[in-house]
Amino acid sequence: MKIKFFKMQASGNDYVFVDHTEFQPFENYAEVAESVAIRRLSIGSDGLVVLLPSKNATVKMRIFNADGSEGKTCGNALRCIGKYLYERRLKKEKAFTVETLSGVKTLRILDGAAEVLVCVDMGAASFSPESVPVLSESAVVSRPYTVGESTLYMTCVSVGNPHAVFIVDDFNGLDIDGIGKLVESDGLFPDKTNVEFVRVLNSREIAVKVWERGSGRTLACGSGACASVAACAINGVIDRLLPIKVNLEGGCVVVRTDEDYRLKLEGGAKFVFEGEYEYFKDKRLF
Repeated sequence: MKIKFFKMQASGNDYVFVDHTEFQPFENYAEVAESVAIRRLSIGSDGLVVLLPSKNATVKMRIFNADGSEGKTCGNALRCIGKYLYERRLKKEKAFTVETLSGVKTLRILDGAAEVLVCVDMGAASFSPESVPVLSESAVVSRPYTVGESTLYMTCVSVGNPHAVFIVDDFNGLDIDGIGKLVESDGLFPDKTNVEFVRVLNSREIAVKVWERGSGRTLACGSGACASVAACAINGVIDRLLPIKVNLEGGCVVVRTDEDYRLKLEGGAKFVFEGEYEYFKDKRLF
């Protein structure tokens, strides 16, 4: 099966996109996601994003992680979609809506920037255990979490998908991959969770390292950047009414929040390449 695709990245978070808004969708997107994600033996990506027709929005997005599991939303993929729609599909428009499993998201092209910047309204963060979900009788905010002989402090938040955020003093000596993998699959999280490690640089700037549910260590995560800002805000370590610069391993974004924890993610995105992928089931070749 040959699949036409294009690849985009936002802050180093890279995805293979297929536009099936005008083509017949197929059933095995999860298997294709696993196949295209393999680096060196395939295209290589953090997952697969499929654009489909929508009755409620400009387009519908389905997103599949590198392990084939389906995600509910993705801030970086949404920024990529905004750039794609603006530059390749609907050039005169500067506002779009995208249907996701966590609701319809609004995208807006920002004026006056040297490059195309996309603002995504991610909706309001929620700390209720049911919304994350996390098994707890109350909101998890700066709760001790023991890893070996170390104790970290965890804040759990939903921004349309689950996040466990750890605010730390330093990244040095921190086993991000090991802790991330452990927390992702902790029984506390019925649907697993994304994991972020955050250093507060000052009241308007943070640094974040990401372990994504279903994809592992990634250079960036848009929803993770938003979750990190929300967690820092509820812990009182940033000025929540000012734009917050978020430094991810693959680049920077700006996140804005307010007293109601409504989050807006701002940043650019880039086309990497496009082509035709010949998919067959056992792409690993071993």
